[in-house]
This record gives sequence, structure tokens and C-alpha cells, in this order.
Amino acid sequence: MNFSRLYANIFARKFFYKLHRYLFHLSLKGLGVDNYYNSKLSGETYVLKRFIAKKNCVVFDVGANEGNWSLEVLEKNPTVKIFAFEPSPKTFSVLSSRLSKYDDVTPYNFGIGSINGKLSLYDYAQENGSRHASLFKDVIVEQHESNQVVEYLVDMITIDDFMKQNDIHFIDFLKVDTEGYEMECLNGAKEAIDNNKIKIIQFEFNTMHVYSKVFFKDFFDLLSDKYSLYRLIQDGLIPINKYNPTYHELFGFQNILAINKKYQ
Repeated sequence: MNFSRLYANIFARKFFYKLHRYLFHLSLKGLGVDNYYNSKLSGETYVLKRFIAKKNCVVFDVGANEGNWSLEVLEKNPTVKIFAFEPSPKTFSVLSSRLSKYDDVTPYNFGIGSINGKLSLYDYAQENGSRHASLFKDVIVEQHESNQVVEYLVDMITIDDFMKQNDIHFIDFLKVDTEGYEMECLNGAKEAIDNNKIKIIQFEFNTMHVYSKVFFKDFFDLLSDKYSLYRLIQDGLIPINKYNPTYHELFGFQNILAINKKYQ
């Protein structure tokens, strides 16, 4: 009898349920899930120190919000060229103001997705812009339990078309944090992904993907041929070599890093 079976025989009982639920919660933290407290614990600081070093590298900040991530990138490497995208009109005004003094940072008041056109963006009606604004209404209504919702009609463009229109041939680092819309952003970069025009992609996988009905397997299927995938922890990367639904379909905050195999 192996240890797992022995453990189950002894401890898989109703009496130990609360203990196991608590241990499960702690184990998720140790695996890099739901460590959203700060950029160090989320693994983002580690990644920036390790991968944002190249002089004049091109960085896309998709879902830039008020620019905290872009500012941390600039702190690590002032030579980067950043394209920051934020569709929320109220949040964009803050973003634009905070990044205005940097010559090589350009903010854009539109979203990145799988289409060119207009979509509805939802946010709390009682706030003057928030970091939870999403293209999925249920993220605000159900996930964040708000019954006061404001809707904005926002412009959208694909990464592939934006690169063509702005004569951008290569993205060194693409960060995507779009409250459940990450898969659509990457679907709009299919040509760039297929032609090895993006070196590193960092995206969130979290509770919001319940409402966008996207599984981790969708990201794995899209990226794993070209990219090695990792989950971020504060001092390194956890490899995701083979998809396993038990270990990977965890709908809690986590940062995933995809590194193009051609440039490893």
C-alpha cells in the first residue's frame, strides 16, 4: 500500500475536513496561487529582475490600469520602450498622467483583444475607475458582488494589427492582465505567436476565467508548442511541462510565464 492510499485510509474522514481544507489553502500559497498581496510574492518582481534587462527592449503592458506595473518595469530598466493599453476612460486619464514624463512610454486608450471594433467594458458605478473593470459583466456583478454597474463602449484592436500599423516587428515582453479576457488578447496575437515575434508572455489565470469560460488547458493548447510554460513564485518559476487538470485548473490568482523556446 503506497503512502497516499494509506493516508486516505486513515485521514480521509469527516472529522479532518476542516484541517484538510486549511492545509489545502496553505498549499496553494506555496504553489504560487492567490499570492496577490504584492509584486514580490506574486513573482512579478523576480521576473522583471531576470527578464527585463535588455537595452531598448519592447514591452507591451496590456491592461495597464493606473500604470503600477509599467512604473516597476521602468525602475528595473529605464531604457525599455513601453506600449501601455487601458480601455477604461477614467483609469486611462490617471495612467496617462503618471506616465507622461517618460519619453519612451506611450499610453493608448483602447483595449487589446481578438477583434477590431467596439466592446462593452463594465465597472463599479460608485467608483471613479477601478482595477476590476472587465469586459465580462459577471466579473463585477457576481465575482465582486456589485449591483451598481456602469458600462463603457470602448475601442478594441488586435496585437497583430497594432504591430502592423505601428511597424513593430518584435515584442520582448508581453504582459496581459485583463480580468478574464486574457485568452482573447492572445487569440488576437496568433500571427505574432506563430511567427516567433513575441519572446515572453506573462498573463494571469484566475477566478475571472470562470466567467469568461476559459480553462487553463486553452492557454496550454495555444502556447505549449512554441512556449515553455511556468507558474510564478517569489523566487523562481515552476515548470508546467505536461497538462494535468487536477493541478492546473485552479481558478485562483496566479501569474503564468510563457517563454518562447526559440530564445531560451
